[in-house]
Amino acid sequence: GVAAAADDPAIAAVVRGGYGDLVELVEERSGADPESVLAFFSTGMFLIVAAVAGLPAGAAAGDARLGRLLGPLRHGATGAP
Repeated sequence: GVAAAADDPAIAAVVRGGYGDLVELVEERSGADPESVLAFFSTGMFLIVAAVAGLPAGAAAGDARLGRLLGPLRHGATGAP
């Protein structure tokens, strides 16, 4: 996947191309400005990391730092174009 791209130029080229295609698709279909598209992808990446790291469970367990990160998402601030 993405981690392997750092060590293999051929994989890196495929990852760049695929991600670029995805960004272009979101730009074209949404008509959003570059800042909104960046916010959309940033939010998506954060949600992936949150799921892997168990952030919702950590926030529920009383970790205020995690609650601050998740709070805006709970209130609709997703950055979606």
